[in-house]
Amino acid sequence: MPKKMWMMSWVILIFAACAFYTPGGGGGYGYPGNPPSGEPAPTQGGAYGEIDAGFYYNYLSPYGTWVDYAPYGYCWVPRNMGYRWRPYIEGRWEWTDCGWTWISDYDWGWIPFHYGRWGWDNDIGWFWVPGTVWAPAWVCWRSNDDYFGWAPLPPGVEFEMGIGIRSIPMDVPYYYWTFVPCVDFLRPNVYAYVLPYERNITIVRYTSFRANLFVRNNFVVNEGLDVGFVRRVTRQQLVQRRIVDMRGAGRAREMGGEVQIYRPTVRRDQSARPREFMNVQEARQKIPDAKIYEPARTRPNVNGQAEVQRKQTQERQILQKTQAEEARKTQQRYTLQERQAKSAAEREIIRKEAAQTQAELQKQHQQEKQDINARQKKDQEQVRKEKAQQPKKEVRKKDGENK
Repeated sequence: MPKKMWMMSWVILIFAACAFYTPGGGGGYGYPGNPPSGEPAPTQGGAYGEIDAGFYYNYLSPYGTWVDYAPYGYCWVPRNMGYRWRPYIEGRWEWTDCGWTWISDYDWGWIPFHYGRWGWDNDIGWFWVPGTVWAPAWVCWRSNDDYFGWAPLPPGVEFEMGIGIRSIPMDVPYYYWTFVPCVDFLRPNVYAYVLPYERNITIVRYTSFRANLFVRNNFVVNEGLDVGFVRRVTRQQLVQRRIVDMRGAGRAREMGGEVQIYRPTVRRDQSARPREFMNVQEARQKIPDAKIYEPARTRPNVNGQAEVQRKQTQERQILQKTQAEEARKTQQRYTLQERQAKSAAEREIIRKEAAQTQAELQKQHQQEKQDINARQKKDQEQVRKEKAQQPKKEVRKKDGENK
């Protein structure tokens, strides 16, 4: 084989993207997608370091639980994430030479927010499926003039060199999405502006879907949101930063016009496994309800019940504020159309359409309020139950120690 063709074949193998898939049952949400037909070659990483799956297992173990979850093997469930946590929520967005890049607030964030996929199980909550391909953020997007939203690409959504996303995840469940008002998208504490997911059903109907991931200079790039549009709606000067490879694992750092990120090459190792892990049935029994709030066994000075109440009050305030803003803008839009109408008949049509739209919006808003009240009540009951059980757990522990 000529040297040039040999080199081209090697490059294609190196950058072949791996396939991911989800379970079809057991309380999880299944996505269309085929199991991988073979192990993909490693994808080119940064300038420093090469790791394998064993490194994932060791590095993430102190921060979560590994679960043997068929059919895709060992996946990781984070712990101590707080009330109603979800992926890509505690951190901030930066515009870099790789597109929209997630800068996590966690020391371990350089792994599960840049490699692999996130899935959801109704019992154990969010779980991460390891992968070998680095990206600035494995998310898809939704947007309109009022909201920006992102959702982790679920297992089953494949990425291939030269093609990009092979199966567009248009059926991402509504609770996968994280929405914020456009003006708050670039805030360093974006978590404080996230809408309760009860609002998602309404907002998904009025936003456009976009997933634009491709390869440039050997790295995946995420340009799902138009940077010019972001500048306009946020009214901020957005300067592109350059990603520079860190020499070791840890939280990303920003220095001037650069973002330092650890993004090593990842090799697959079929023989590697976590030192400690659970099967999925055991995990569903033993893992605390990560969808609500893990009481402060590791944070004894935090009152879990009071913390949940505080977060719930914040959720209701955000819901009410954004609903009122939507109603105001809807009224404003139709008032402008009515003023621009050229005849009485045209004005009458606009009035009828406005009345119908506002009635529908009011109905949706009322349903959102009912849904969030029901969910918060359920969450409070779960936290009270957990709090009531804690002293009993401590007594059993002491009894066991005495024996």
